[in-house]
Amino acid sequence: QASVDVFRPEIKVEKIAVNPDVVLSESAVFEIIVNNTSPVDLTGVSVCEDSYDGLVYDSFRASDSWNHSIIAGKHVWTFTENLLPGEVISFFTVFNTYRNGTFVNNVVVSSDTSSSARANATVNVLVPKLSVEKVALMQSVSLQQKRLYLQYLLLRVYQFQMIIQHLLNSIRSYGHYKVIYEY
Repeated sequence: QASVDVFRPEIKVEKIAVNPDVVLSESAVFEIIVNNTSPVDLTGVSVCEDSYDGLVYDSFRASDSWNHSIIAGKHVWTFTENLLPGEVISFFTVFNTYRNGTFVNNVVVSSDTSSSARANATVNVLVPKLSVEKVALMQSVSLQQKRLYLQYLLLRVYQFQMIIQHLLNSIRSYGHYKVIYEY
């Protein structure tokens, strides 16, 4: 008696946010991974960016085995070769960010003989916040500390005077200069 194995071709898809947290106006990059889990070749494998509210499609990075098109306003990539049993293929999509928030990016993968599969990835678009606060390292300063600091400043002024005097001496041939210091 002969037996026949009956199976349904299956395909899986995974979507990964390469950088799940991005700063507003930076690019959000996603990797789309397609896996043939069937014991037979799959033909007509395609991936569709189903929804990506809050993100603006920019570009993709893939091997020459992928063709990109826009069908019914959606970005679609078609694999130009047969997807062999157990074979895993991938490509990257790049989206621009234009507002802050948490956004979900959805894809659907299908083939001529398998049912479709879905995957999504989430990206957090953040607005950087910077604040500056001046903090006194010393809450009070003694009279001795003030005197030492004043002496330090006077020494720096004296050093600056010496530098200026040296510069003026070196350009004396251009005329006579008198340096006046006031305190």
